[in-house]
Amino acid sequence: MTFDSQKTTALGKQDKSKKGGVDAAIIPLLNAINMHPDFYTTSSCAGRIILITEPASGKKNESLRLLSSHEVVSVQDVAALLQQKAAGLASQGSDPIWFRMEGFIVHVCC
Repeated sequence: MTFDSQKTTALGKQDKSKKGGVDAAIIPLLNAINMHPDFYTTSSCAGRIILITEPASGKKNESLRLLSSHEVVSVQDVAALLQQKAAGLASQGSDPIWFRMEGFIVHVCC
């Protein structure tokens, strides 16, 4: 298979992410990369803020996402969500809640 046919196939695939689409903030960068004849993107994330439980098993598929945002979130919004969720989860003897900030990433074939 040639690079051009791989590029056409990759860019024609349906998005498989949980979100179901590309982050709007990163589209101009992806378009610039994909317009170049020698490059194409295969995966990307504009960065995100996550509040997630960590199950005792350590299995990611058993975790619970309380918040996942690719946009700016305020400290007040995060604090309010933590107070609301922590109160309900604590009564169940739940797993710890983690705050994660994940940076932007782009996978490029060249």
